[in-house]
Amino acid sequence: MNIRLRLPVVFLAILIASACGTTQRSKLAPQVSVSADREPYFGSNTEAPLDLGINITNRAPDPVRVRSIRITSPGGVQWAIRPLYRIFNQVIAPGETKSLLMPAIAIAASTRITPTEPMTVRVDLVYELQEKELREIYNFNRIVFD
Repeated sequence: MNIRLRLPVVFLAILIASACGTTQRSKLAPQVSVSADREPYFGSNTEAPLDLGINITNRAPDPVRVRSIRITSPGGVQWAIRPLYRIFNQVIAPGETKSLLMPAIAIAASTRITPTEPMTVRVDLVYELQEKELREIYNFNRIVFD
């Protein structure tokens, strides 16, 4: 068989194989959401404490061990969250949801503002599943204020 005929077949086989692996992995990836106990109050400062709850649900049939979480807030004009990174050793059983607290610092563009723009948050989660270290990145357009 000519090389020109083999190349598209090999490319198609690789494409199908990689798509199948991604679908299975995404079904087992933890479900993540972000919440905050309140809106940040800046007062006469440009910084304010803000406790973030990272809610993680294990959708896999095996336990998940959370290794680390990195949070950034790209693109905030009015306010943002100072990037933070925290190491964990938290085991989440199958079907269980745990909330991991991450104390953050909110930074405002000016003093005495009440945030009106939604906060975009990026969560970078490193976890172990079936003795493999995996990484998932989640993007949220809004933080839910409880």
